[in-house]
Amino acid sequence: MRLIDIDRAGLVFARTRGHDPGLERAVAAYSRAGEHAACWLALGLVGALASLGPDRAARRRLAPAWALYLAAGAFAVSRPYLGVHYPSDVVAGAVLGTGVAEALS
Repeated sequence: MRLIDIDRAGLVFARTRGHDPGLERAVAAYSRAGEHAACWLALGLVGALASLGPDRAARRRLAPAWALYLAAGAFAVSRPYLGVHYPSDVVAGAVLGTGVAEALS
């Protein structure tokens, strides 16, 4: 089986399983919040504002890492579920994002 076939099968699986109308609406609303990185930019802005002031060391971790990974994971799963990205797109984005974060830290 070729990689493109596995990718297509993953997309078909995501698009044809667990699509209760209420869940579909909830996932679509959550996914829209991540369009064009809107939620990540907002979170970054809140973090930047919170880091201002004399007690910024106390606010060094605005949100726990597990919560950010959970939010990112939910966005990642939502994209194939809604049929807007192939699973390989999501994996490539995660690898790219991780690489950039590692390079900048």
